[in-house]
Amino acid sequence: AAVTGHNWSLFLKFAGGRGIGTFAGAFLALSPQILLFSIIPLIILAIV
Repeated sequence: AAVTGHNWSLFLKFAGGRGIGTFAGAFLALSPQILLFSIIPLIILAIV
């Protein structure tokens, strides 16, 4: 729900960010080891 709220914010008329930061923060809290291996694809997704 948090990532969806960042992607399609009600306050921005359902136009928001990509939710990459929110996803990375939640993933870091749940599984820090896997985030270390997936940081490169997350950076590429944030740039594209």
